[in-house]
Amino acid sequence: MLGFISRRLTFSIITLLVVVFAVYAIFSLLPFDPAALTCGQHCNPQIIHSNRIRLGYDKSLLAQFWLFIKGIFLGRTYGFGASAFTCPAPSFGFSFNQNECVSTLLAQAFPITINLAIGSLIIWLIMGVGLGILAARYKGKFLDTASSIFVHIILSRFISSPMTRRTEGGGLGRTDHAGGCQPAPSRVSRVSTRLA
Repeated sequence: MLGFISRRLTFSIITLLVVVFAVYAIFSLLPFDPAALTCGQHCNPQIIHSNRIRLGYDKSLLAQFWLFIKGIFLGRTYGFGASAFTCPAPSFGFSFNQNECVSTLLAQAFPITINLAIGSLIIWLIMGVGLGILAARYKGKFLDTASSIFVHIILSRFISSPMTRRTEGGGLGRTDHAGGCQPAPSRVSRVSTRLA
């Protein structure tokens, strides 16, 4: 039993590291230079080069990944000398837009996120269990059908329609009178609008 648990734990850690590295590598391939984004409007090649060194972007991808992983457990210092600053562990990086460590920003947003998640969990559990009990108790009758229609309308109206509008519209929409672009209505959103 102990061998099984240790093997599972080892494979879980390896899988986690592979996924984290893959995501890190994908973000490093994006077509923008983070060092150029940190210096604002008055950039010149010298400032971009010094920012690249200060942030560690002059190192190889594996060295950057190692600094990221080490920063999660030990914290990370950015820059050298008098201009150096440190993000304590767990360090997920530094936000130059907010001029704050990312872990500090996450800690500030965490209570609000938990409140929203718990509130929505309670609402959907009450609704889901209640409608499930009604559907099971009155199988094939009016309440079963009404609860199913209610769930489908709620899902299509508040989840599927906005997602469909964002993904299918994609710049191929029609232009409104103000000159802005509106996504073309999709078949799914037209059907869900008729159902509602």
